[in-house]
Amino acid sequence: MMKTKQKTAKRQNKKNALRIKIIALALAVILVAGGVLAFVFTRPETIQIAARTDIIKHWNEQGITNYFEAELGLRVKWIDYGTDTYTRLQEDLGKEPKDLPDAYLGMGLDSRQLEALVAQSSFLELSDSYVNAYAPNLRDIINADTSRRDEMLFQGKLYSLPSLNEQYAEEYPQKAWINNDWLVRAKLEMPDSPQELLEVLRVFKTSDLNGNGKQDEVPLGAAYKDTANGSTFGFLISAFVTTDFDLTATNYINVGGDGKLYAGSVQPGFKDALAYLNTIYRENLVDATVFEQSTSVFLNGSKAQEKYGVILAKDLGAIMNDTERASNYLPLAPLKNGEQSSTFVKRTAIKTGGFLIPNRIDEERQILALKFGDAMLSQGGTLTVCYGNENVGWFAADNSTLAMGAQRSTWRLAPQAVDGTLIYSGLLGEVPYWLSAGRQMERQATAPTNGALPSLQTKENWAGYMNKVTKEYYEPVGLLNLQNALPELTPSAQEELDYSGVIDAMTEGARAFVTGKRDLATQWDAYIAELNERGLNDILEAIQRAYDQSVTE
Repeated sequence: MMKTKQKTAKRQNKKNALRIKIIALALAVILVAGGVLAFVFTRPETIQIAARTDIIKHWNEQGITNYFEAELGLRVKWIDYGTDTYTRLQEDLGKEPKDLPDAYLGMGLDSRQLEALVAQSSFLELSDSYVNAYAPNLRDIINADTSRRDEMLFQGKLYSLPSLNEQYAEEYPQKAWINNDWLVRAKLEMPDSPQELLEVLRVFKTSDLNGNGKQDEVPLGAAYKDTANGSTFGFLISAFVTTDFDLTATNYINVGGDGKLYAGSVQPGFKDALAYLNTIYRENLVDATVFEQSTSVFLNGSKAQEKYGVILAKDLGAIMNDTERASNYLPLAPLKNGEQSSTFVKRTAIKTGGFLIPNRIDEERQILALKFGDAMLSQGGTLTVCYGNENVGWFAADNSTLAMGAQRSTWRLAPQAVDGTLIYSGLLGEVPYWLSAGRQMERQATAPTNGALPSLQTKENWAGYMNKVTKEYYEPVGLLNLQNALPELTPSAQEELDYSGVIDAMTEGARAFVTGKRDLATQWDAYIAELNERGLNDILEAIQRAYDQSVTE
């Protein structure tokens, strides 16, 4: 009897153990299933981006794709559009919305291709309400400088996120540098008007300021064979008239305050500028061969025994390739003529077309795409696109070190990229990023080994010095004259007009007035008549029509 009860108890214990195992197994299944369900409902959202083959390869290899996935908590599904992107985009016109990508990245469209696709309503117009709600980085860019928004527009509307690599010091090519040692030895004040500069140049010529017992000083240095460094008379001409025409075959058409185009080369102020330059030339204050010589002449001499008193140059350090020597020349601010001063700005152009959103997909996908594109315009997004991942191509800075011309440093380049090399410059401009002057100036200067604040007037930090000089001396005046710059117009504005005759007559005539081969008092009217005979008025009228159309679009 006792044995029967024991057997019954054992059977019951086995049943209970089995029940426990079953319950445990069931709970495990439920937990696993719950985990799977949780994974299904919390997995990253997927964004489908169509791009060129080389862009996809580059983004994956450099870890850029991973950066944006982590930053936005989503997964990128690339759709390879090969190299013939325009053909693929045309094919998309016949697809159902569900078969379209969420965004197009780096399609490389030219203006005519973009115009054709916009005409077929292929892309979403980025309205102000969309930008304000879903693109905070783009919104801040526009609010910081509303004139930049106009540059982003295509046919008066915003379709694409922009890209910019702002060459800050390059935008202000009309600079001048004065020999500080000579200024001190001659006990002269820094000149701030054309007449004061003329008096300084006269003293420089006659005072043997390089101390070699010879009158070999050249008060003013300028050169026309190496105009890439802006070593022309443009700085002096701008004291009399706001124009880009510096006696070379450059742009000569500008915009007046009334929206009317003008040729700086025929203005009364330009005539005054030529008279001023003629005085400098006639008194041998500048080399007689100024229109034939290269900037290499500025290398004559040394820091201890200079030859030039004032040098006209966009970047003197780039010419001398000796920052210690170049730093002895101080920047001259734009000269005041009466109460007015001016300098011309060659603003870095924005590129568009790098990020477009299909117009026919649903709004939720459009918003996701806009957020993705806008992330590229943030500081972290821009630096990652340009230099690679943080802590690899660039690092965050601590705000306490000297920046490249700004008040504080927020980032620094990795040692292997200290020269500012972009990791794949061939693709920049094809995708959105915003490497603005302000952002570039916040880059940390190269610190010396002793830990003290670095000097900007070194080879490693000279770009920061140029940023600082540009911001302090030239930007305040340049921003006032920005409205005078003629924006880039469509090629149709040319209307097959022949510019060469006008430019030749303009350049040759202006230089002849400077050297005295032509007399300003008696031949100025003939000079203007010759330009009109060559078609100057026709050119102005044609480009005025194109400009007016661009303003109203």
